[in-house]
Amino acid sequence: MNMQLPSRRYYYLDEVAAAWNVQIRDLLDFAVGGALRCSTLVNNIRVQRLKESGAADEECISGLQGIVAQDLIEVIRTGVTSVRQLRDQHDRVLAFTSDQVDLDVALEHIMVTREDRARFEAVAGGEAAQQTLAPATFKHRADYYEVTLSGKTYTFGPAQAGVVRKLHEAFLAGEPWCPKGYLTEQTGGQRLVDLFKRKKDPSWRDLIVSDGRGRWRLNLDPSEPLASNRAYRRVVRMFRKMHGSTTISIP
Repeated sequence: MNMQLPSRRYYYLDEVAAAWNVQIRDLLDFAVGGALRCSTLVNNIRVQRLKESGAADEECISGLQGIVAQDLIEVIRTGVTSVRQLRDQHDRVLAFTSDQVDLDVALEHIMVTREDRARFEAVAGGEAAQQTLAPATFKHRADYYEVTLSGKTYTFGPAQAGVVRKLHEAFLAGEPWCPKGYLTEQTGGQRLVDLFKRKKDPSWRDLIVSDGRGRWRLNLDPSEPLASNRAYRRVVRMFRKMHGSTTISIP
């Protein structure tokens, strides 16, 4: 009798590495670079879900939750990390409450959800891969007083340059979306739209984008830091050769 089993919700790193013909350390590089979202299973973790207003709702979460990319750096170094924040399915930060103990996440606890694996493979196998393999289009002076994106050159004063620097550092760390509180020191308490409102030619909104919920990032492809990663380029070439622009079927 043929039994129809339900689709799997997640895969362990060794399974994904075998399917993509790469090493587990390559997957971690992809994740830190922002191209691959990793998750872990949790049970009864008390967190605060931050609102744009600054208030926070406390709740208890269980199940698959996203790992913040920067927290994976310690896994690369030592094989385990202790975290005090996670991400929900909408990529919003879930900060642990003060009375919640740290969560230890070892290499064997890290997973890739079915949706995140499909998303990565679709990007690697589709037209977006061409952008990933292209040279980076963002250039900047050491002081960020002048930056260039897609052929457009922007010049800034000290406060504006400080904001762009912070956004670029966050992008390179694999956490491109920055809450407004993260940028307060650079903005001096001003709203970002007020700080940059005179930058109209070219428009600063072509350089910095908002998610409509108080977070900002540079208008860069999140996979761009991986453009020189040999394993990532090999995976992209493999998917494009095998599947063209079609989405890969996952068992």
